[in-house]
Amino acid sequence: MRIARPLAVTAAALTLAVGVPLATGSTSAWAVCGATPTPHPAPAAKHQGTLEVKALKTLPTTITAGGAQVEVPVRITNRTDAPYQQVEPQFSVGHYYDMKADVAVEQVAVEWRQGKGPWKKLGLQQGCTRGLVNQDVLPRLALKQGESAELSFRFSLVAAVPKALDTVSYTVFAQGEDLNAGSVGATLRVTPASAPKSTPTAKPSAAAPVAKAAAAEAPKTAPSTSPSASATAVQQDAAATELASTGPRTPNTFLVLSALGAIALGAGVLAAVRWSRSH
Repeated sequence: MRIARPLAVTAAALTLAVGVPLATGSTSAWAVCGATPTPHPAPAAKHQGTLEVKALKTLPTTITAGGAQVEVPVRITNRTDAPYQQVEPQFSVGHYYDMKADVAVEQVAVEWRQGKGPWKKLGLQQGCTRGLVNQDVLPRLALKQGESAELSFRFSLVAAVPKALDTVSYTVFAQGEDLNAGSVGATLRVTPASAPKSTPTAKPSAAAPVAKAAAAEAPKTAPSTSPSASATAVQQDAAATELASTGPRTPNTFLVLSALGAIALGAGVLAAVRWSRSH
């Protein structure tokens, strides 16, 4: 029987996230190479039932490198016959298929919150087997029989992930003092970061060259005037020169000239009378 690759990858991720801590009986320190596991206190009695981890919405199927975060809200419920004092949530993410294509700590950003509280950054560290696990210890949950607690995780990938990274798997895991555990997870298809859109250069319209040519010709034609306008300007300049030398042509000028003529005529008559008397 042939098993589909996404299903096999998810199964491998769940096995690494759940099987190793169960086998060692330890906390999240199991995932760090060289770390000394810190076992839970020995339980007084083995719980009967399950520690359920259930997704609160349809799990996503894709994630875009350099894109939006993927949010995974879960509910952890004590389905056993006795209360728990220390249920430890854990989060893991990785490729789990090809070691050369796995993600590094700096390529994944994870946040978490409890209930409707504020989002908090969740530090990651390299797992001893594969993938990344939470470095920051999440708060232990005290759950009575049938009681639940809600946690949400959201994570994103940077744009510069390995080109061979075609899938990434995540797991939300919860373990009680008696090593009873539950988990939920999925494998997402990784889509590459979208290339930046180039802004198209607007082509000039047909009217633009005409307007440009008209603007260029405007300074050449503006100073030129018609022959009639030039002649009129010359006549006005001549008239202005004449007025400046002779003064305005008004009735006062005519009276002055008439008076001078009368004085000259009177002087001539007087000279003639004197001449006739002497002879």
